[in-house]
Amino acid sequence: NFEKDRAVAIEAVLGEVPLFSGLSRTVAIIHVNDTPWLVSDLHNRNIMRDREGKPTIIDALTGPVDGEALRQLAWLRNGVEDAEDRRCGRPKRKRLAFGDDVADDDL
Repeated sequence: NFEKDRAVAIEAVLGEVPLFSGLSRTVAIIHVNDTPWLVSDLHNRNIMRDREGKPTIIDALTGPVDGEALRQLAWLRNGVEDAEDRRCGRPKRKRLAFGDDVADDDL
């Protein structure tokens, strides 16, 4: 199952798939050496199995997260925070979803 294998491979690198990115393809954010990185090109030919049969990412496109994009895109900031928290062993942050802090009558 490709979707499951991709999720396992992303988990293995302590990656976070950002929510609500608006991107048409799955990307992950990882945090390595105090730098956030985007990992993309995660299609079915780039998720393979290693010698032990575990899903792994090969031939992906990676690049450091751009500072201007980080300032402008809330989904990217949240993903970077989540990736850093995961790398450092901190619990996942609780974020409010739409309407969580508003009475139904006010929506």
